[in-house]
Amino acid sequence: MNKEKKIAEFQNATAATIKAIAAKNLENREIQFFGNTTRLNSKQITIAKQSNDFDETIINKTRGESDEISLKLQYHDKVIHSKLKPSSDLAATIFNLAEDTRIEKIGSKKYFGVKKNLQKLIEKKFETNLIAPPGSDDTTSFVNAMHLYLRKKLSGAPLPENSKKTMSLWEPWLEKRVGKFISELSGNINNQELFGKNINNLLVALKSELGDLDDNNNESDDDENSDGNDEESSDDQNNTSQGDSEEENED
Repeated sequence: MNKEKKIAEFQNATAATIKAIAAKNLENREIQFFGNTTRLNSKQITIAKQSNDFDETIINKTRGESDEISLKLQYHDKVIHSKLKPSSDLAATIFNLAEDTRIEKIGSKKYFGVKKNLQKLIEKKFETNLIAPPGSDDTTSFVNAMHLYLRKKLSGAPLPENSKKTMSLWEPWLEKRVGKFISELSGNINNQELFGKNINNLLVALKSELGDLDDNNNESDDDENSDGNDEESSDDQNNTSQGDSEEENED
């Protein structure tokens, strides 16, 4: 079988998986494979093709990013998210990642293959995205450490190999400040609204690290343009999203 045919079959299988997981929430979105960035909007899903290479790295990235989009379409309510998301940029980034973690927990429990694909995506990201220890002024490290901590606590996801040493310092630091919220979060994985409210309580406990937390922005432009073509890059979220995908304003 030539390479072009293998790529076509892989893309067809990936599209079929998106349709199976997202089900009716896919609506009439067209699925295409094009460009260097994975995007989701109200009309289509664009999965990064990146190149004509067909190696394991690209296969894993494609599977992981497509699974992220599928789970978001199926288990995420953008109206609830918009209502609860804080307007402070740093707090909002952590809030978004916590919601990603909630969705991942649900999907990983139902689909074992999804669990493996998302873990491979995280492992790849943290091969080079190293986390500084607590006490530094590196905001991205703080956010990434928080994300990995929540993934481990809420879904039992293993830490990326390259982050284990630094996370051994972050885990007790975070446990002391927000560990008391984990039980409540775990109990509300399937209730996005209660989960979001508990994340906001967690963020208040981190106020000294996050700075002033503004009131929730109920007119968030990150979520309410879901019927348009506005898109948001995960790179704008301090490179903390599980993949490098660009998603419609459906945080």
